[in-house]
Amino acid sequence: MRKKLSIVVIISILCLSATAQLQLFVSVQGNDNAKGTLAHPLLTVNEAIVIAQKSTAKKITIFLRKGTYYPDTTIVLESEKIKNKIIQISAYKKELVTIS
Repeated sequence: MRKKLSIVVIISILCLSATAQLQLFVSVQGNDNAKGTLAHPLLTVNEAIVIAQKSTAKKITIFLRKGTYYPDTTIVLESEKIKNKIIQISAYKKELVTIS
């Protein structure tokens, strides 16, 4: 019985850790009404940040696909909305990204 309980606890922890992460993708050819997946990326970094701030995930990675991004507003992470979250913004697989 003790082994079964241990296995259930381990599986539960793995499931929780898997759901506590979020990956969002942004592309210069994306659409801010998209889901933010690799196949259907967002258009702007700001939209990805809005989604990240609303998310219940504790670890969020925003991947930028190759290209030059021209934000029309300053990119802002609001501390009260990202409290207890880890947000990483990086290029996807070493693709060349410029934010101008």
